[in-house]
Amino acid sequence: MRHIFKYIFFASLTGSTISLLPVLIYPAKRTESTETSFTKFKSLPTFKMQDLSFCFWVKVNHLVGAKVINYELNDTKGFGITLQEKYGFVNLKVVDLLFDYNTPHIPDKWRHYCVVYDSAVEGVTVYIDGKVTFEKIGVTALAGSEFHDDLLEHVSVGKGGGSFSQQLNGEFSQLMVWGRAIGNEELESVWGCDVVREGLVLDWSTVTMEMGDTVRMVEMEVKCPSQLELETETLVGFGHRLKFAEAQTAC
Repeated sequence: MRHIFKYIFFASLTGSTISLLPVLIYPAKRTESTETSFTKFKSLPTFKMQDLSFCFWVKVNHLVGAKVINYELNDTKGFGITLQEKYGFVNLKVVDLLFDYNTPHIPDKWRHYCVVYDSAVEGVTVYIDGKVTFEKIGVTALAGSEFHDDLLEHVSVGKGGGSFSQQLNGEFSQLMVWGRAIGNEELESVWGCDVVREGLVLDWSTVTMEMGDTVRMVEMEVKCPSQLELETETLVGFGHRLKFAEAQTAC
């Protein structure tokens, strides 16, 4: 069984209106992950995309390899990203690109990742916490290949499966996807959790999500995941507030 949620993130507290940040909670341990430990996006429009930018916040529970963004089809028309202890991998169409971390990759710490692909120069840039950690121009293997027309229908956060499937264990939030190469100033805005609307094809605050039984969602009274250390959240479907650490065992 899966749970489908579509959100408008507003709540009234003391007469004022604030936005709520949705955060996905994945199983804390590999042994708790199942075939349904992933989240998909529904009712997205079909579009033809030449360029691509995507950003997200993630906090992993361990240093074992985690497939954070997964493309489910066995073809060369998608994108994904995997984090391992010493480096990460970006998959774009036919190419896997290894990137280093600009600071040590450690568990239980929120980090912001962005990948920008510009087809005009066949360039790929990876940002971590707003800083470039990988940049390569002229990736000729990308030339001539195209993204899937229904690309985002075949992309998931996390990958279900057994103990060797590189499941995501931790928390995830604020995935944004654009059908263009966003610029450096725009990326700074995104890192600060401001919304860049031009070319936006997946908006975390409005997209319909289909979550597996082992994935939960909480609503945070913050603008940015970087603020979560000091804040509280509401577990969707529960009427009381929980400290973030307590939400791990609330269900």
